[in-house]
Amino acid sequence: MTIPEPIRNMKHDLDVNVYWGELDGREMDFSRPEDRIRAVKWYINSVRKAFYDKGYEHLELGGFYWIAESASTSSDILNPIGEYLRGLKYSFNWIPYYSASGYDRWDEFGFSAAYLQPNYFFDTSVPSSRLDDACRIAEEEGMSLEMEFDENVLYGKADRLRSYMEYFKEYGAWDFRNLAYYVGRDAVRSMKNSSAGSIRQLYYDFCDWVVTRPVRDR
Repeated sequence: MTIPEPIRNMKHDLDVNVYWGELDGREMDFSRPEDRIRAVKWYINSVRKAFYDKGYEHLELGGFYWIAESASTSSDILNPIGEYLRGLKYSFNWIPYYSASGYDRWDEFGFSAAYLQPNYFFDTSVPSSRLDDACRIAEEEGMSLEMEFDENVLYGKADRLRSYMEYFKEYGAWDFRNLAYYVGRDAVRSMKNSSAGSIRQLYYDFCDWVVTRPVRDR
């Protein structure tokens, strides 16, 4: 489940820190780290209650995901949040963008796991060496990786998705690392229903790539 970042200031007035609301009869002042942490704990508890009140039979709430993709504005509150979640037996996960502030300190911030975004698929000016670098960094920093694509896979970017599949296999991420998947809009179904045979084949190759990963058996 996603945790939104409690931002210190209002977007349009950087001098305003008291804008979020009250807890236990006191206005939260987001210039104070302790108030930002209290707000996050309130959010976590509210999500847990809403989830368990539903009585889902086939869903489990296993962890939380910190939505901010850089630690530049939240490094002072992450450890207490991670400690709180560990006490509740939940994982605390992060998906920083490539070269994001603090990506190499993810474990110091109290995250259970961090998935590095290569940010290769979307920008055609980024060379395939980015995938080399991302895989190497993930190995050096003990990180997992994110697979990324959207509906543009149908419009000239199929080879970029294939590059993720190839590099992740070459570097062992396919075999041994947990992966996150960012799939924009309706990309997978659009691949399956494409009139282009090469795109439909990519759909089947991608599905096979996902379901045959050895890590799934461990």
